[in-house]
Amino acid sequence: MNYPLKIEEFELELTEADWNAVQRLIRRGQGSDPEDAIRSAVMTWHARNRTQQIVPEALDLDFDL
Repeated sequence: MNYPLKIEEFELELTEADWNAVQRLIRRGQGSDPEDAIRSAVMTWHARNRTQQIVPEALDLDFDL
């Protein structure tokens, strides 16, 4: 079954911290430009959070140091 994509444009207001995070994503190769990096981050978040994880990811664990 195919579901057509609904494309909408919108603007995001980024704080300086948000902008720095987007730039880090680009440096890590998770996007070629700010729009691509934000899209990648949103899709990664969605993939990780749409269902419960059976086994937590290593970066999600809290360690007492």
